[in-house]
Amino acid sequence: MDQFNEFFDISRLISGYLKDDLDESEQQQLENWLNVDPENRAQFERLTSEGKLQDDFSSYGQTDKISAWKRIVKETGYRKTKAIILIYRIAAAASIVMGATIGGYFLLHKQPKQQFVQNQYNDIAPGGNKAILTLSNGQKNRFNGC
Repeated sequence: MDQFNEFFDISRLISGYLKDDLDESEQQQLENWLNVDPENRAQFERLTSEGKLQDDFSSYGQTDKISAWKRIVKETGYRKTKAIILIYRIAAAASIVMGATIGGYFLLHKQPKQQFVQNQYNDIAPGGNKAILTLSNGQKNRFNGC
Protein backbone atom coordinates (compact mmCIF):
# COMPACT_ATOMS: atom_id res chain seq x y z
CA MET A 1 0.00 0.00 0.00
CA ASP A 2 2.91 2.32 0.78
CA GLN A 3 4.38 1.76 -2.68
CA PHE A 4 1.01 2.63 -4.24
CA ASN A 5 0.94 5.93 -2.36
CA GLU A 6 4.49 6.66 -3.52
CA PHE A 7 3.50 6.02 -7.17
CA PHE A 8 0.49 8.23 -6.72
CA ASP A 9 2.58 11.05 -5.25
CA ILE A 10 5.17 10.81 -8.05
CA SER A 11 2.47 10.85 -10.73
CA ARG A 12 0.95 13.94 -9.09
CA LEU A 13 4.37 15.62 -9.13
CA ILE A 14 4.92 14.76 -12.82
CA SER A 15 1.48 16.12 -13.64
CA GLY A 16 2.29 19.31 -11.75
CA TYR A 17 5.57 19.57 -13.67
CA LEU A 18 3.74 19.31 -17.00
CA LYS A 19 1.29 22.01 -15.92
CA ASP A 20 4.14 24.12 -14.49
CA ASP A 21 2.31 24.11 -11.17
CA LEU A 22 4.90 22.92 -8.64
CA ASP A 23 6.04 24.90 -5.62
CA GLU A 24 9.65 24.67 -4.42
CA SER A 25 9.14 21.77 -2.01
CA GLU A 26 7.35 19.71 -4.67
CA GLN A 27 10.06 20.58 -7.20
CA GLN A 28 12.65 19.34 -4.69
CA GLN A 29 10.73 16.09 -4.13
CA LEU A 30 10.65 15.49 -7.88
CA GLU A 31 14.37 16.20 -8.20
CA ASN A 32 15.14 13.80 -5.32
CA TRP A 33 13.10 11.04 -7.00
CA LEU A 34 14.87 11.65 -10.31
CA ASN A 35 18.31 11.44 -8.66
CA VAL A 36 17.57 8.21 -6.74
CA ASP A 37 17.68 5.92 -9.77
CA PRO A 38 18.62 6.43 -13.44
CA GLU A 39 15.54 4.41 -14.38
CA ASN A 40 13.39 7.09 -12.70
CA ARG A 41 14.95 9.78 -14.91
CA ALA A 42 14.45 7.62 -18.04
CA GLN A 43 10.81 7.06 -17.14
CA PHE A 44 10.38 10.80 -16.50
CA GLU A 45 11.92 11.63 -19.89
CA ARG A 46 9.63 9.16 -21.67
CA LEU A 47 6.54 10.62 -19.98
CA THR A 48 7.41 14.25 -20.56
CA SER A 49 8.91 14.08 -24.06
CA GLU A 50 7.10 16.27 -26.58
CA GLY A 51 6.73 13.48 -29.15
CA LYS A 52 5.15 11.09 -26.62
CA LEU A 53 2.63 13.70 -25.53
CA GLN A 54 1.75 14.54 -29.15
CA ASP A 55 1.20 10.85 -29.96
CA ASP A 56 -0.92 10.29 -26.86
CA PHE A 57 -3.15 13.28 -27.54
CA SER A 58 -3.59 12.48 -31.23
CA SER A 59 -4.53 8.86 -30.56
CA TYR A 60 -6.94 9.92 -27.82
CA GLY A 61 -9.41 11.46 -30.27
CA GLN A 62 -9.12 8.62 -32.77
CA THR A 63 -10.62 5.86 -30.67
CA ASP A 64 -13.66 4.27 -32.19
CA LYS A 65 -16.19 4.96 -29.48
CA ILE A 66 -18.94 2.80 -30.94
CA SER A 67 -16.79 -0.32 -31.19
CA ALA A 68 -15.35 0.39 -27.73
CA TRP A 69 -18.87 0.60 -26.29
CA LYS A 70 -19.88 -2.64 -28.04
CA ARG A 71 -16.83 -4.34 -26.56
CA ILE A 72 -17.69 -3.08 -23.07
CA VAL A 73 -21.29 -4.28 -23.47
CA LYS A 74 -20.10 -7.67 -24.69
CA GLU A 75 -17.59 -8.15 -21.89
CA THR A 76 -19.76 -6.91 -19.05
CA GLY A 77 -23.12 -8.21 -20.21
CA TYR A 78 -24.63 -4.75 -19.78
CA ARG A 79 -28.24 -4.56 -20.92
CA LYS A 80 -29.75 -1.13 -21.17
CA THR A 81 -33.29 -2.49 -21.36
CA LYS A 82 -33.22 -3.79 -17.78
CA ALA A 83 -32.29 -0.36 -16.47
CA ILE A 84 -35.00 1.34 -18.54
CA ILE A 85 -37.66 -1.16 -17.47
CA LEU A 86 -36.70 -0.63 -13.84
CA ILE A 87 -36.95 3.15 -14.27
CA TYR A 88 -40.38 2.82 -15.88
CA ARG A 89 -41.57 0.55 -13.08
CA ILE A 90 -40.39 2.97 -10.43
CA ALA A 91 -42.02 5.89 -12.26
CA ALA A 92 -45.31 3.97 -12.60
CA ALA A 93 -45.33 3.03 -8.93
CA ALA A 94 -44.57 6.61 -7.92
CA SER A 95 -47.35 7.97 -10.13
CA ILE A 96 -49.86 5.49 -8.69
CA VAL A 97 -48.91 6.45 -5.14
CA MET A 98 -49.10 10.17 -5.98
CA GLY A 99 -52.46 9.75 -7.73
CA ALA A 100 -53.93 7.81 -4.82
CA THR A 101 -52.62 10.36 -2.33
CA ILE A 102 -53.99 13.36 -4.21
CA GLY A 103 -57.31 11.63 -4.91
CA GLY A 104 -57.67 10.59 -1.27
CA TYR A 105 -56.93 14.10 -0.09
CA PHE A 106 -59.60 15.65 -2.29
CA LEU A 107 -62.08 12.90 -1.47
CA LEU A 108 -61.65 13.16 2.29
CA HIS A 109 -61.28 16.94 2.52
CA LYS A 110 -64.28 17.88 0.43
CA GLN A 111 -65.86 21.19 1.46
CA PRO A 112 -69.59 20.83 2.12
CA LYS A 113 -71.80 22.79 -0.26
CA GLN A 114 -73.40 25.79 1.32
CA GLN A 115 -77.17 25.53 1.42
CA PHE A 116 -79.35 28.53 1.92
CA VAL A 117 -82.58 27.86 3.75
CA GLN A 118 -85.43 30.28 3.69
CA ASN A 119 -88.10 29.83 6.32
CA GLN A 120 -91.63 30.38 5.09
CA TYR A 121 -94.65 30.43 7.27
CA ASN A 122 -97.76 29.19 5.54
CA ASP A 123 -100.74 29.49 7.72
CA ILE A 124 -103.24 26.91 6.70
CA ALA A 125 -106.73 27.73 7.66
CA PRO A 126 -108.68 25.02 9.44
CA GLY A 127 -110.44 22.69 7.05
CA GLY A 128 -114.11 22.46 6.37
CA ASN A 129 -116.61 20.52 4.31
CA LYS A 130 -115.76 21.99 0.97
CA ALA A 131 -113.71 21.05 -2.11
CA ILE A 132 -112.76 22.48 -5.50
CA LEU A 133 -112.68 20.26 -8.57
CA THR A 134 -110.69 21.60 -11.56
CA LEU A 135 -111.67 20.09 -14.88
CA SER A 136 -109.39 19.58 -17.89
CA ASN A 137 -110.82 22.60 -19.65
CA GLY A 138 -109.87 24.81 -16.66
CA GLN A 139 -113.40 25.10 -15.25
CA LYS A 140 -113.58 24.97 -11.43
CA ASN A 141 -116.51 23.41 -9.58
CA ARG A 142 -116.92 24.20 -5.90
CA PHE A 143 -118.58 21.79 -3.55
CA ASN A 144 -119.80 22.81 -0.14
CA GLY A 145 -120.72 20.22 2.49
CA CYS A 146 -122.90 17.36 1.41
